[in-house]
Amino acid sequence: MANNGQSMAGLSANSLFYNATTAIAMLVGRFGLAALALALAGRFAAQGRRPTTAATLPSDSPLFGALVFGTILLLPALALGPIAGGIAALRSGCGSKWMP
Repeated sequence: MANNGQSMAGLSANSLFYNATTAIAMLVGRFGLAALALALAGRFAAQGRRPTTAATLPSDSPLFGALVFGTILLLPALALGPIAGGIAALRSGCGSKWMP
């Protein structure tokens, strides 16, 4: 949605069909996502505040900061670990056992 899609070689996109569908795709890409974000924000704003209970984690505590910082450090390692393991297996020659 960020470009008009006319960078493909040999495509003559100056026709009514391509101009209309490109305009629709660009409008949906620009305003459709903004409308969804505003609808989600409106639902959150309409919820109101919940009472504080023993299960509430305050967001102004050092524990909350440590949990956020730990998540920022841990999630990329969990996501990239299997990818790095697969690349290492391919480089060592034993990757053909699990790759078709």
